[in-house]
Amino acid sequence: LPTAFPDKKVGARTLATDVYIPHVEFADDLTLMSNTAPRLQSLLNQLSSYAEEKRLEVSTSKTVVMAFGSQRDTTTFHYRGTEIRRVTDFKYLGLCLSTSFSLHRITSHTQALFLAGIRKATSYASQYGTSRVAATHLRLFQQYGLSSGFYGAQLWSLPWLAVDTLAPQERHYNQFMRSLIGVGRKAKMTAVLQECGVAPLKLYLWRLVIRFWNHLVGHNSPLIHS
Repeated sequence: LPTAFPDKKVGARTLATDVYIPHVEFADDLTLMSNTAPRLQSLLNQLSSYAEEKRLEVSTSKTVVMAFGSQRDTTTFHYRGTEIRRVTDFKYLGLCLSTSFSLHRITSHTQALFLAGIRKATSYASQYGTSRVAATHLRLFQQYGLSSGFYGAQLWSLPWLAVDTLAPQERHYNQFMRSLIGVGRKAKMTAVLQECGVAPLKLYLWRLVIRFWNHLVGHNSPLIHS
């Protein structure tokens, strides 16, 4: 697919000198990126030529355009004569993106997933009669609450890690741990976490972020090295 876009400078410009990213691929999904409307249309035209050459089909009904930080822009884009629908919100790989690219908005979405995971863990614990077995209940919470509530945390958690305030998930996390051992809000969280045998939520977030960036540093992609 990289051969479909020979002119790399029509892609989105990065902070690195002369490094542009025209597209991102995941399975059968393709995202085109550019800093200007004419260049994005150029990418669509190049994709059309490539798809025709390789006898590929692009589903225009599932294709959308989103302009980050430019809500007043009304440029229309076309793929083989079909106008591409403009949107202000879009879910990509499980993350809810908006034109403002608000990480707090993404956090709100994952917070809802986190609460749903907690409810599922509590429901299973009640269903199988393990609500009073702290170790089992905790394991269910880690399986269903943390896994869903931390989705994409490598990105959205950065603003919360940079300041000394509780992330929305952290409040629910602390509340769950208190209820797990049956203590009130006045109990110190350091003692509660020690009793539960778990780390503070931010430590889990830091681990995810550090592993993610370490993985990028060790990646063999020339683009990432640039």
